[in-house]
Amino acid sequence: MIRHTRTEAVRLKVGYVVASDWQDRTSWSATAVHIAAALEDESTHVEIIGPLRDPFRTRGRFKRRIHHVFGRTYQHYRNAQVARCYARQVANRLERSSASVVLSLGAIPVAYLESEVPVVFWADATFASLVGYYPGYESLARETVADGYAMDRAAFERAGAVIFASEWAAQSALKTFGPDPARVHVIPYGANLEGPSDPEEIRKMIRSRPQDECRLLFVGVDWHRKGGETALEIAQRLNDRGVPTRLTVVGGQPHRARPLPPNVHLEGFISKATPDGQHRLRTLFANSHLLLLPTAAETFGIVLAEASSHAVPSLATDTGGIPTVVRPGRNGELFRLGDVEAYCACIERLFSHYDDEYIGLAESSFSEARTRLNWGVSGSAVRRILHSVVN
Repeated sequence: MIRHTRTEAVRLKVGYVVASDWQDRTSWSATAVHIAAALEDESTHVEIIGPLRDPFRTRGRFKRRIHHVFGRTYQHYRNAQVARCYARQVANRLERSSASVVLSLGAIPVAYLESEVPVVFWADATFASLVGYYPGYESLARETVADGYAMDRAAFERAGAVIFASEWAAQSALKTFGPDPARVHVIPYGANLEGPSDPEEIRKMIRSRPQDECRLLFVGVDWHRKGGETALEIAQRLNDRGVPTRLTVVGGQPHRARPLPPNVHLEGFISKATPDGQHRLRTLFANSHLLLLPTAAETFGIVLAEASSHAVPSLATDTGGIPTVVRPGRNGELFRLGDVEAYCACIERLFSHYDDEYIGLAESSFSEARTRLNWGVSGSAVRRILHSVVN
């Protein structure tokens, strides 16, 4: 096979590999769609390679049931047969393509790829970083563990460059596999729901928020993992202390028999895939003072970038990839898991010094979105890396 070469003066052709339907805006907060749009510009052409077929799906469901009987979790998509099948499909597409570089969303589709076209993958975690940390990774089947590590190792050895969304994931790769640090890059994902771009409009939005009521926003479908009960406790304790607080919950549903207090408003699930859903979410962000994400585990947290885009500081757990998104004192604060008292003390302080501390934090949150947490900045950084592995 002929190796394709390009220079920055010639339009780079990127084979963008996505195993699932990349246009599905209901999957993974529409990140695949935003990456494609971020890559495409006057110097880069993007060719979608995907969705990829999985002929072993039925067999995988059967194996998952068998392992479940013995109290083990089998992850079919982390099966070596599936990964090799994906790799053959990608290789066949590259044979008919003029792509000069491959960018894969995740390591699995290119772990066993046989092609002379340079490969880069962008991921939010390593398999090693998820084992024993993320829900569903506690009691894995031996086959899944072996294949998971083997696939990551193969992908690292194959790639000309590796991109992670957070320092947490990048450090896991370096610790587990020891790849050349020069090949490992950290580029955060952008906001999949952007706020106003005009600074003056942002300033008006911040100052339109009331000072006589603290409006907290919780966004997350997985109520337990995202820390929904902790968010409820924070809101209740603030009200008990005389700080009028309203908590709006999007996505998650509280698992409790007793009724919710009147200061908690359930919005239900809101889809970003529809204009109406986008409008509702933007309105909720605009009218909220703070985003709460007291999560137990998180690989990145795109909602944190979206909050910054709307000048909403985030209060979140210091875990996983979150510290790459939330910089204390710049676009929020970080806390130990479940430390309700620390959350409440922070919120009370911000409201006691509203004009200085809260407004300043809200304005710097927007600044973080403009300078770091947006797809324009991330897309430019990824394009530079793609050019570097080709030249």
